[in-house]
Amino acid sequence: MPATEDHAPPSPSGSSSSDNSASTGPPQTPVTPGLPLTMPTFMNFTGEDGVTSLGGAAGVKRTSKTTRRINTAERRATHNAVERQRRETLNSRFLDLAALLSNLHQIRRPSKSAIVNSSIAHLTASRRHRALAAQQLRALKIEADALRREVNEWRARAGVAPAEEPPRSDAFGAVLRGELEFEAGDMLEPGAEEGEEDAAEAQYTDEEYALLRRQQLEREHAHAEMLARMQHQEQLLQQQQQQQPFVHPHPQYHAHAHARQPAHPHAPYYTPEPVIAAFDDPALAYEYEPHPHPELSARWAYEKQHMHALQQQQQQQQQQAPW
Repeated sequence: MPATEDHAPPSPSGSSSSDNSASTGPPQTPVTPGLPLTMPTFMNFTGEDGVTSLGGAAGVKRTSKTTRRINTAERRATHNAVERQRRETLNSRFLDLAALLSNLHQIRRPSKSAIVNSSIAHLTASRRHRALAAQQLRALKIEADALRREVNEWRARAGVAPAEEPPRSDAFGAVLRGELEFEAGDMLEPGAEEGEEDAAEAQYTDEEYALLRRQQLEREHAHAEMLARMQHQEQLLQQQQQQQPFVHPHPQYHAHAHARQPAHPHAPYYTPEPVIAAFDDPALAYEYEPHPHPELSARWAYEKQHMHALQQQQQQQQQQAPW
């Protein structure tokens, strides 16, 4: 009788698992006879549990999608309202800017490009005019300082107190600098907030911001070059004035007018008309009198001395005469 091998009876779970594994997954290695077949605890092959889990996941997805749609709609509405308010504020500022431009007064609603182009042209012209005004004011100040120095020299020779430079106001310094200074608060409207400005600036892309920044740097560089050229011209002007100062026609003859005597006092010479000036000392009027003939300056000095002596004698006689 042939020998029969002992085999364990097939279990239903084993058959079902083998069928499921064969139908759902790759082929598995044969199981050694006599060993119990164990299933992983995380695997669930029951149809009821699968349907329940799928239904729960679909409900969660549906709820999250609805909430996301509601949040997105509210956010979009809020963004549209903020964007609308920002556009209205920006348009009103454009109209205010157009009202300040003289060439856009006749246009009722100018375009934004026309407003921007006119503003750039106006600012460029204003900056150029401020630079020219500053240059002219510096030249006038240098000339006034030179004249004041000359007047002080004459006053020192005449024994009169020197003239001092008058005090200057802040407006004089602002025009002299040539560039207006703005504070951070001047750039905002009375009801505007810094957050709104930051939000408006945040609307620019990186490329637009880089382009605006590059244009601003180019304008600043051009303005700095113009100021440097103006300062160089002013320095050259100051050097020329220092090398060639304004000199009176013949001040050296006036300094020693009373010490020099003419070689021939009775020779014919030209006598200028006396200058009438409001001085305490009449000799000062002749001290400031120009001499068109340098060779006759010594004779004029003698004439001045003689006339001064006559005037002093007349004053003494008037004081001694009884009333």
